[in-house]
Order: sequence, then C-alpha cells, then structure tokens
Amino acid sequence: MRVTPECDTLNSFVICDSSGIQTGASTVFNGENYIVVWLDQRFAADSFYVVTARVTPQGEVFDSGVRLGYASKYEGYHTDIAFDGERCLAVWNHCEYSTPLGVFGRFINSSTQPEGDVITIATTSTHYSVDPKVAFDGNNYLVVFGDIPGSFNHIYGQLVSPDGNLIGDKITIANSNYICQYYPDVVWDDHLYTVVWCEDDCIRGQHLDTNGQLIGSSFPISNTTSNSRDYPSIAVSNNNYLVAWQEQRSTLDIYGNVDHIIGVKETEKITQMPVVDALCHISPNPFRKSTVISYSSLVINDQLPVTNDLQCPALRIYDVSGRMVKSFNLTSNILSLASAVSWDGTDQLNRPVPAGVYFVRLTTPWQTYTEKVILLK
Repeated sequence: MRVTPECDTLNSFVICDSSGIQTGASTVFNGENYIVVWLDQRFAADSFYVVTARVTPQGEVFDSGVRLGYASKYEGYHTDIAFDGERCLAVWNHCEYSTPLGVFGRFINSSTQPEGDVITIATTSTHYSVDPKVAFDGNNYLVVFGDIPGSFNHIYGQLVSPDGNLIGDKITIANSNYICQYYPDVVWDDHLYTVVWCEDDCIRGQHLDTNGQLIGSSFPISNTTSNSRDYPSIAVSNNNYLVAWQEQRSTLDIYGNVDHIIGVKETEKITQMPVVDALCHISPNPFRKSTVISYSSLVINDQLPVTNDLQCPALRIYDVSGRMVKSFNLTSNILSLASAVSWDGTDQLNRPVPAGVYFVRLTTPWQTYTEKVILLK
C-alpha cells in the first residue's frame, strides 16, 4: 500500500471489471471529469468494442460501458482520445484481416454519450501496427497512425476538424525506404505538433505545423545502438518534451530524453516585467564564418539581475527541430557589462553545424526573446 506524506492511503479503484477482457485504455480530462476509453469484450465473446466511461476527479465512475463502435475480434490493440474544449474525439483501428481496415473515430460529449456517426479517418492496407494517436491544436485534431502500403510500415497523419470533416489529404510523416517506422505518438505544444515513432531500433521525431506540413527533417531522440526500442510516448511541459520508451538491454527497461525544447516562434516575445528590454541584434545575418549577437544591457535600476543557476540570463541557439546546438554563459559577461557574444557556426563541442536556419533565444528572469539567424556555407 502507498501512503501520502499526509498519511492518506492511495488505493486503486474499479473503472470496469465486467465479464470478458477489458484492455487498451486511454484517458483525457475535459475540464470537469476524466473521459476513459478502452476495448471491451463483454458484449460478445469473440469481439471487442470501443467503450467509454466518465470518472470524476474524486474517483467516482459514471456511464461505464457506453459503446462507441466495433473494433476487433483480437485483443491487444489500443485506443486514444483528445479533448477540443467542447467534446472529445476517440480513435481506434479495425483489426480484422478482412475489410474494413482503417482508422476510425467518434465524438463523445461531456456525458460520455456518442455524437454523430463513426468517422472513417483513414483506410489502411493492414491491421498490423496501425496504433492511432490523436492530439488537438486549438483548431483541429491531428491523428497519426502506421500503415504498410508496400513491404515496410510507415507513419502517416490526417487532420480532422472539430466537426468531423477530414482536412486535406493523408500526410506522409515518415517513409524511409527499406526501414520500418511504427508505434507513433503525437503531442501539441502550443506552437507545433511533434510526432515520435520507432525506426530501426531508434526513436525519432518530426515537427509539423497546423497545416500538416513537415518542419525540417526528422531527428533522432534516442541513440542508435543496436538495442531494441519500442513504444515511445511523448509529453510536453512549458519548456521541453519528455519522450519515454522501452529498451532491451540486459532486461526490458524504460529510458527517456528531455533534450528537445518546445517549438520556437520567430516573433516570440514574452514580457513578464516591463522593466527591461533585452532585445537581440545579430550581424551579419546571414553569415558564413561568424556573427555577433548583441543584446541590450541587462542592468535594471543600477541593479544586476539574479545570477544563480536557476535565474541567470541565458543565450542559446537551436536548430529548426528544436534541438539546442550552442549555449553561452552570460553571467561573466553581465558582471563585466559586456553585451555581445560571437558565434562561429559551431555546436557545444566546437563542431561545425550544417548550413541552415537557426534560432537565437535570449532568456532572462523577466523576458524571453527569439531571433532567426541564417548560416551559409
């Protein structure tokens, strides 16, 4: 038994323990209650249906077992769910060897009652490793899933409006030749979507904008050793992502990565206190050999800013995937009232970085400002 510091016991409770098998649960909070969806075998001995329940923050369960749609005769496939501010969209895939094969969804209101018909989000060529996931960006949903159009499994996406209409064509997110990509997950970070998946025993990621356009190239999240890695999951904070996955070394264990920051807006400027204007100026821009990044004095009312590790000003450079490539320690510069640093197009290990677009982010306890810089070769 687990016990909180206040000596309260922590006990699990039953959401559904009906006859047959219940598996593959996902949940989301709709501002009032949790909405849970899962696959349920209670209605027919050889079939699984997608069902839903409402759970209060206090753990009371309502409406357990409202059917949304048919899923499969086979156990082991999963559901997912996202909330758009008014209602939820649950997604799943048909897992029969016979048609119809594809990704399907249905809306659920705040009382866990289905609204409208089941939506066909995408047709697929297989029942295997489809694993749909869904996120909402404030305007539309992005559903990501796997498919095997030929000999290899790849990752695709489809935008869906809150009215249930498909937006645009199916999006190809990852389709490297002669390599399988599978087990996708997706998150929205208030700037862009990030999709992660497993590829050749490596965990990789890809950013997308709200139109479903790929931003830059895919990027590695795990290392590329020969250890088997599967089932990545991604979540986001105000600053960065956590990607976790299972990895086979001597045993199966869970590993993670927090190196990737949230999406960068070129015009981002967040002022928390109007007492400083720490704007960046970069010249030359574009540049080939080196550029000078200057910033206004960070002295406020003749007082130096706090310079402990948590609050000292920082200047960092990121690539278009959100990966930090260079960090400058501004503490010594501030103490000497210096107001510029030089960047020679190298990373933190002084290795040349590729030509392209980078983002310079100046962060102080009062303000964050981001400026684009272009490196030419």
